[in-house]
Amino acid sequence: RSLFVFALIIVSALAQADQLIASVDRNDISIQETFTLTISANENSREKPDFTTLQNDFEILSNNQSQFTSITNHGTEFKKVWQLTLAPKHVGKLLIPSFNVDNSVSDAIEINVSQKSKTQANGNEPVRVDIEVSKNDVHVQEQILVTIKLISQVNLSQAEMQPLEIKNAVLIPLSEKPKQYVSNINGKQHLILESNYALFPQESGELIIPSVIYSVVPNIERDLWNDPFGRNRANILRLPTEEQRIKVKPVPTEAAGKIWQPATNVTLNETWSASLDHLKMGEPVTRTITITTEGLTGGQIAPLPTNTID
Repeated sequence: RSLFVFALIIVSALAQADQLIASVDRNDISIQETFTLTISANENSREKPDFTTLQNDFEILSNNQSQFTSITNHGTEFKKVWQLTLAPKHVGKLLIPSFNVDNSVSDAIEINVSQKSKTQANGNEPVRVDIEVSKNDVHVQEQILVTIKLISQVNLSQAEMQPLEIKNAVLIPLSEKPKQYVSNINGKQHLILESNYALFPQESGELIIPSVIYSVVPNIERDLWNDPFGRNRANILRLPTEEQRIKVKPVPTEAAGKIWQPATNVTLNETWSASLDHLKMGEPVTRTITITTEGLTGGQIAPLPTNTID
């Protein structure tokens, strides 16, 4: 009987040791927040979890692997642990898939992602984002100016915006990096990071400017007791812009069959390489005509017609 009970204890301990366990610190979060996914496996596991499918719904901000030893009633256990800091890419019910390591499978976990945190302040957040569009009703290829601002009352140690990608449109950044300046808002100094784009829709219908996320880290004092090496990512804020919808109309019927240049302003300037009062027969002279437009790309400007000169 003693040998039988001892065998049961050994089998139970081995079964527990071979388990692949996945857990999260929170199941209900907002699009602005991050959470921690922890996966533990037997130290003897030769494989590691494949996190590729996670990237469909989550951004992996950090991925740390460690080993530890724990002593329980069943004896000493040696574990491999993967700890990931994740940020949701969109709102809704998102699923952390099952992982498979050496034929051990973890349970899938459902994460509920809301648009705003229940504890979010109303209108006086220390850091926020804003998006502005110059027009909500345009024609095909007509320019729309898009401005995205990060507005902060506190100093930031990190600020990174998700790339802006828009379907069926040409998007041109108007500067290599965001403008940075200080503005007085309601009597308080605010740091502004401003990104500007020129947008040219290429098809009629509804054009959607999707929500983009700004990941920022406020510059606050580190908790040396709980975070001696500065690895705590809990202070990351993820701030989404509001989705914008633009009505795009087709080219007007009166412009059908003609060169369509929906500019807000066009100017022509002419210069000559020599004075027209002192031209000499047989000597070349260069005439330069410059077309300057507002609201068009260089590719939209039609070339000048070639005229025969007597």
